[in-house]
Amino acid sequence: MRPSMPARNRRRPFRAPGATFVAAALALAAGDAIVGQQQPTFRTSVEIVAIDVNVVDAQARPVEGLAPEEFTVTVDRKPRRIASAQYINHGVRLAAASRRAAARKPAGDVAFESVGGPPPNQPGRNVMIVVDTDSLEIGSGQNAARAARAFLDQLPITDRVGVATVPRLPSSLTFNTDRAVARKTLEQLVTTPVDLPTGEYTVGLQEAYDIERSDQSTISNVVARECKCAYVPSIGDSPGSASASTSASTSASTTAEATPGTLAPCTTTQMEGCVVPVLMFAHQTALAGHMQAQRSLDALRDLGQSLAELEGPKTVVLVTGGLGIPETPTSFDPLEPAMASGQVTLYTLYIEQMTLGQVRKPVSPSFAWDDRIPMYGIENVTAAANGTLIHVTGKVESAFERVATEMSGSYLLGIEVEPGDRDGRPHEVNVKVNRPGVLVRARKRYVIQPERPGTRRAEPATAPLSAAARAARRAGRMTPFTPTVDDVTPELVALLVRAGEFILDYRPRIAALACDEQYDQTLSKWKSGPVIVNGTAQTREDWFVDKRRHMRSDYVLIAGTGDLGWRQFRDPFEVDGSAVRPRGRLEKLFADSPATALQEAAQIMTEGARFNLGFGERNMDVPTLALVLLQPAIRGRLSFRKEAEAQVEGTPTWQVAFFESGTPTIFGDQNVNLPLEGRIWIEPRQGRIVKSTVRLNLEEADAEITVTYRPSQDLAGLWVPSEMLETYTSDTQKVDCVARYTNFRLLKAGSTPK
Repeated sequence: MRPSMPARNRRRPFRAPGATFVAAALALAAGDAIVGQQQPTFRTSVEIVAIDVNVVDAQARPVEGLAPEEFTVTVDRKPRRIASAQYINHGVRLAAASRRAAARKPAGDVAFESVGGPPPNQPGRNVMIVVDTDSLEIGSGQNAARAARAFLDQLPITDRVGVATVPRLPSSLTFNTDRAVARKTLEQLVTTPVDLPTGEYTVGLQEAYDIERSDQSTISNVVARECKCAYVPSIGDSPGSASASTSASTSASTTAEATPGTLAPCTTTQMEGCVVPVLMFAHQTALAGHMQAQRSLDALRDLGQSLAELEGPKTVVLVTGGLGIPETPTSFDPLEPAMASGQVTLYTLYIEQMTLGQVRKPVSPSFAWDDRIPMYGIENVTAAANGTLIHVTGKVESAFERVATEMSGSYLLGIEVEPGDRDGRPHEVNVKVNRPGVLVRARKRYVIQPERPGTRRAEPATAPLSAAARAARRAGRMTPFTPTVDDVTPELVALLVRAGEFILDYRPRIAALACDEQYDQTLSKWKSGPVIVNGTAQTREDWFVDKRRHMRSDYVLIAGTGDLGWRQFRDPFEVDGSAVRPRGRLEKLFADSPATALQEAAQIMTEGARFNLGFGERNMDVPTLALVLLQPAIRGRLSFRKEAEAQVEGTPTWQVAFFESGTPTIFGDQNVNLPLEGRIWIEPRQGRIVKSTVRLNLEEADAEITVTYRPSQDLAGLWVPSEMLETYTSDTQKVDCVARYTNFRLLKAGSTPK
């Protein structure tokens, strides 16, 4: 696996936030090795589409530890190469029963381990609860809403959630990490089944559909029951027509005379006064059933099409009392492309509505069959959307719990995109797993939209637009050095020892540090454009600013144990002058919930990654990285050389160059070594770090982080990271970032931030 671009917060669902680039030195996971754990990776020039797949056992528990070769993927029935298979633990908080079941996993089930480190955190998912309000009794709707609220509380805080109703869809569909909006919608939810026509006749829905398709047996039975006469229509006659009345009367008369004890044939008066009205009433009932079901079908189709406007896959949990429509497969055909284009994974929770015991409407004469129609209809809906049907036979909470369990872990399969895939039409995708006893939950149709006219796909970072761009990038690199005997002076050794002792003493003083961060990003593209040279307009290749962004965030640094470094968490609350959330989430989290704070803070940081410009992955930007490199346990892996004595903002320092000479390197694996290099400015008397620059050069791009330390008046003069400059450069784009830290305060877990 190749190395990745450093990532401050993450935008794309391929790598973990926080400390991927420096995970060996900066991750907090207990037992992390210092060497060869992580590699910074770049997006390659091969276009990959990610297919989300759930693999569960018979108890709906996610199956971990599957390798890419255990999956088989076909697109339009043709095998497709699987570039990667990444298991994601989504951090769903399961109920006690599910946790006990998970603890009883067979001994043969092993936890997933990714090559080069633990499974990465992923950006939040889009989860929408959709309630069919016209199909649920009031009590069923209230129970479902209560269970849905509990379900939302189980999801990770990074998941974006929404609530919608069918057949009356809201004017806009949104996903939000704020659970309060979704909970309020569920609390205000009112469900009332739409009644079919009522009158002096009692005709069941199944009977109405049978009469609609001219089933002679049903027509005769209903007329006999409602009109108390014998009516047998001739084939081809329409109920209520003159010929139908005459032929039916004659046929019924013949039948009645031939069968002693049967009803007398319908008279002309009975035909006009009862038979025709009852059959017309049956047609009205069938029409009402069709219209009610079609409204819900149209709403579900519109739901899928609307979700296609929002990026990324979505999980939709449909809560319904069924769909009362006869089995006509063409009615469900539009659902498949709509749900495929919306990237919808559907879970349908079917809550059977009891006919017996309901006092608000008479019992249907065909109630046993009427109860099956909604079930058959919703089965067809779920099948058309390639979803999963869960028949709720007990508490609806159990059904939601099953969905939560299945959603607690999934795989992202990376398959290569071929030119014919990008046509905007659904493609049949079939995923199989070569392991017995597992179930695969995956969408059967995927849609990759064609590129819009007038737009051009972004060039891959590995494809230079110009040799001049690469030359300009490499010109700024340091020249690796091999220290000579003259370089390793006693004074330099003593300085490095003092710096190590300073860091060991300094580390617990900022073990939990909070501050405010202002973060400015500038994205530039390498291209040909106009420039002014000596007052003359010329055209040449250079960096031209493409976009700027200003962010304000809550920021927290937490020190790891042993030789591990610091882990950073940031939570943007303002972007380009617009508020995106309330302030104070991070500090409250560490103060009130220390046991789960690290995990939840990482999820918050992942959520904020969407505001990054340019490279989606930037995890080298922990401002205390240089401190980690000077710790005694790691210092021996680097070579040092004194370059100069320099003043940094009035403080006398030694400017010391370093180059990582030990192998394997901190970043990389057994096949790839990625040495760090840079400079550190050290105050010689105390060994205090005043400034640092750390670089990492890859074939695809370079990263450089420069941090300046200054005394903080908030912390009685304690020196802290005050400013960090970041530059990430490929052959096609460059991102320059400036982070400024103010208003420092120390955190103490379990109490008010100090």
